[in-house]
Amino acid sequence: MGKELSLPSGAKLVVNAAPFSEANKLWQACAKELARLKINMSTDVDINFIKDVICIASSSPEIEAALTPCLRRCLYGGTRIDDATFEEEDARQDYLIVVSEVLKANVFPFFKGLASKLGINVQALTENFPKLN
Repeated sequence: MGKELSLPSGAKLVVNAAPFSEANKLWQACAKELARLKINMSTDVDINFIKDVICIASSSPEIEAALTPCLRRCLYGGTRIDDATFEEEDARQDYLIVVSEVLKANVFPFFKGLASKLGINVQALTENFPKLN
């Protein structure tokens, strides 16, 4: 079983990591789209950076296409996520949180090995990344 979270709507989310091939496609789509950001590792992650990441990720058909199979491996309110999951208006408040958690579960693991070689503490970065839930 994956990571379980409570969401603002009251629904429970279970995030399950996708197989390598699906997670890698998501990583590649994110890397391509986020390469447009000017990131300075000595700069704090602030609200403007978060806004830029959310806007780029939310408007990218490539990220959406790669994210969909990863979302479908997760449970929202005890039911596997599908095209109808966020049709209910009350569920939409959870959508960006769900996407954020699925991205963290599937993309961040790619950084762990390289980050350790570069002296970057990925665990600290993920813990200090603004909490959406």
